[in-house]
Amino acid sequence: MEIGISGRGFRGIVVLTMLGIVQSLLPSLAAQHPAHEEAIQYRLDRLVFNGLMTIGNRTTLSIFDPSTEASLWIPLGGSSAGLQVSRYSSSKDTIVVTYMGLTKEITLRNPTIAPIDVKTPPPKPEKYVVPKSDKIIMEEERARMMVTDILAVGMKERARRKAERAAEKRKAEAEKRARIKAQTR
Repeated sequence: MEIGISGRGFRGIVVLTMLGIVQSLLPSLAAQHPAHEEAIQYRLDRLVFNGLMTIGNRTTLSIFDPSTEASLWIPLGGSSAGLQVSRYSSSKDTIVVTYMGLTKEITLRNPTIAPIDVKTPPPKPEKYVVPKSDKIIMEEERARMMVTDILAVGMKERARRKAERAAEKRKAEAEKRARIKAQTR
């Protein structure tokens, strides 16, 4: 079920569904109220066209709105925050912006073409390896063997000490049991 509502200050008819979704464009008060038109025109006059970005066939325009202190990126033919961008002229560097029924042509601020420079990272320098002499190779081998021997001796010493502690503990426990037996007799 649809309900049509029209009234004073509406340019068009707002059509609502039972869900309350607005199906037509919002009406403009600017057409019938000069005070609203001045406020809308004031906002349009202050808009700044900062730049544009084109990727493939999609153009997005940067507009700064001082009244809201927001920088907006609006796709060509799209809208944001009530502003609609309908045209872009590359020859004049201008866009056409519509806000609440009023239209304004805005010129690009500081028009310069600057393609994005895509850089590849510089190649990593190859490490320079100095070949080792036979004498150095032999000394390194001897040093590794010596470290291995020291580690092996340390592990044997650690195992010997552990075995000694375990033997002392068993001997102490045996003596303790013998004393307890002697006291209970």
